[in-house]
Amino acid sequence: MISTENTTNENQLRALEEKILELTQEKGLRDSFVSTLVHDLRTPLASSRICAEILRERFQESPEVGKICEILIAELSRADGMVGRLLDHNRDAGGIHVPMLFKRADLDKLCQSYISGLTLLHGEARRFTYHSSGDVTGLWSKDCLHRILDNLVQNALKYGAPDRPITIEAMQVDRDVTLRVHNYGVPIPEKDQTVIFELFKQVALPEDRKQKGWGIGLGIVSRLVQIHGGSVEVVSGPEAGTSFTVRLPKEPR
Repeated sequence: MISTENTTNENQLRALEEKILELTQEKGLRDSFVSTLVHDLRTPLASSRICAEILRERFQESPEVGKICEILIAELSRADGMVGRLLDHNRDAGGIHVPMLFKRADLDKLCQSYISGLTLLHGEARRFTYHSSGDVTGLWSKDCLHRILDNLVQNALKYGAPDRPITIEAMQVDRDVTLRVHNYGVPIPEKDQTVIFELFKQVALPEDRKQKGWGIGLGIVSRLVQIHGGSVEVVSGPEAGTSFTVRLPKEPR
């Protein structure tokens, strides 16, 4: 009897050790993936920005081309910063603190500027609607706010119905501000709604709606919202569509 119990304990211990080794190796692969991604993306981003700057110089007499180039340069610069901060996020997840700059930010102005760029980029192919109410300013990291908005909208563009509008709302709710991004399309299964904010987690979709991705965007949204002392939730159904709602305190609490 004792021999059988010892054998069982040894087997359980061995299985636990194997699982720990597997998780450690998986974490190493993910860390390596992020580092490689940052390195590989920065070169084409820098080259693209240089090309946009050249185009801006050569077409100075065309206001329309100049405006497009300005948007390209700004977005490429932001993308370069994002991949760098993705590495920061990876370090932060490993227990290394990443400092963040909090200043007075206006969510309404940020949304209007962002949607202006989206409309110029997508033209009549996609329709965006925006609503704002109350005082939607707060003490936040403007850069992080932009990343939260961008990840949610890009998620809506990727998985939403292409013939239905994407709605963005910014509202004051008591001492908080909410940012909501809504789209129609294939709903997120209820069983997946609790895991989609985890890094590298993706929802299983029908074959005709599958999209390539790494499952990073919503995980980053969740982490940035937590850093601001806020919350994020999703509500999704076949008739109502999918809404991601971020709630941020206007002041740190």
